[in-house]
Amino acid sequence: MTTKLDITSGLRSAGVREGDSLVVHSSLRAIGPIDGGAEAVIDALLDAVGRDGTVAMPTFNYSRPAVSIYDARETPGRTGMLTELFRKRPNALRSDHPSHSMAAIGQRAAEYLADHPKHGAFGLGSPLDRIAAAGGHVLLIGVSHLSNSTIHVGETHAGVPRFAISRWAMHCAS
Repeated sequence: MTTKLDITSGLRSAGVREGDSLVVHSSLRAIGPIDGGAEAVIDALLDAVGRDGTVAMPTFNYSRPAVSIYDARETPGRTGMLTELFRKRPNALRSDHPSHSMAAIGQRAAEYLADHPKHGAFGLGSPLDRIAAAGGHVLLIGVSHLSNSTIHVGETHAGVPRFAISRWAMHCAS
């Protein structure tokens, strides 16, 4: 059975360093049995980046603001068990974007998440854009780049019509 120490060691071997900022896209099921469950995975991620680092995860609920009321503390995300447990941690912050919120824990969490609705889900100045501009990294755990929402920030920077690259990638993967 995989332990928190195994995960932390694996993250270090993969190049994660103290002080890093990580955007994590994940499938808990893909990891397999873990001593301590999802909480051990979150603890390992936070241990790997240390006190000066930041871990961020998508907590998208995909709702339309006209249809539902968003509450950063109460509205559940629909991006998996790991992200749900992450966003519920007492030290986690969550952005105010009504459909594509992000949660973060760490030194730069507040900075990355500030004013998210003003910058669009994946626009210039959005949390994902800020993390990229700060030299952050994307960590894919058991998922492919089809789950990597930072691609949409690249589309914005490149001036590509909305989600055109993502549709192309999904077509190629099928």
